[in-house]
Amino acid sequence: MKPYPLLILLLTMTLNAFSKPAIVSAQPVNNSYILYIIILLVILGGLCIVVYVMFKKNPEIEDSPSDPLWNNKFLHDYSDDVFYLMQDAWKLRDLSPVRHLMTEEMVNTYESHFNQMIEQGEVNKIKLIEIHEIQIIPDHSGNEEMHQSYTAIIDGSMVDAGFNEFTGEAIYNGDLELDYFRDFYHFVRVEERWLLEFIDKKSLVHKVIGENIHQEKNEKHK
Repeated sequence: MKPYPLLILLLTMTLNAFSKPAIVSAQPVNNSYILYIIILLVILGGLCIVVYVMFKKNPEIEDSPSDPLWNNKFLHDYSDDVFYLMQDAWKLRDLSPVRHLMTEEMVNTYESHFNQMIEQGEVNKIKLIEIHEIQIIPDHSGNEEMHQSYTAIIDGSMVDAGFNEFTGEAIYNGDLELDYFRDFYHFVRVEERWLLEFIDKKSLVHKVIGENIHQEKNEKHK
């Protein structure tokens, strides 16, 4: 979504509206004209807030010369690898590709979920995976020492659908529509390794209103 053209248009309209009384004779300004100015100012302010939120960046980590595991590029590439391995695990309903990169608690949680999927005959079809951006955010909350945990904010798109392998019926997204997502992968440092601790997942539903607009909605954890 690119709000700049609309922002410039509204700014121009507002300036023209303010200059109008000086051009016209000294006639009294009616209530409808004042309301018009107020509406323009409110819309202009709202768009300024939207632009700020859209382009505000989260504070990424600062590389540590003395700590090779606290390096933005390394953590970016590592998070990218773990993300794709997790998608393989979902398709296989098997943690073998990523088990060694997860905490024990997360392994137990996902194994239980995958076993339930197998019993119910639920399979995932995942394809056209594309990561658009990864941000590496430090997380010092609850840690006495620095460089012990971080969050990878992963924005991207994929086709993610669920089917019953016994009946062939669709469980969700039977039309195989492309979905936009934002995943929060939380990692914790254990014995000089980064282990995936948990995942928060959101979905961005793609809509078209003049331009492409992504509207966030909560979706199941994955």
